[in-house]
Amino acid sequence: MATKQVRAGKPGRKTQKLNIWLTEQQIEWLKSDEGGPSAAVRALITEAINLENLAKSVKSGKKRTRK
Repeated sequence: MATKQVRAGKPGRKTQKLNIWLTEQQIEWLKSDEGGPSAAVRALITEAINLENLAKSVKSGKKRTRK
């Protein structure tokens, strides 16, 4: 898996380019997303991170207060 650090989007925000191998079905699914493959992958990763954080908070028993 190769990565390349590049500057993209917002000033001061660094991103990395990551090459991965996908099946044809996975590629078709990503390309079918309205926002494009990059947006779909970012959304999936963000959702996975949010689910991990939720699981951690449930295990720790911390309650989040609403503003």
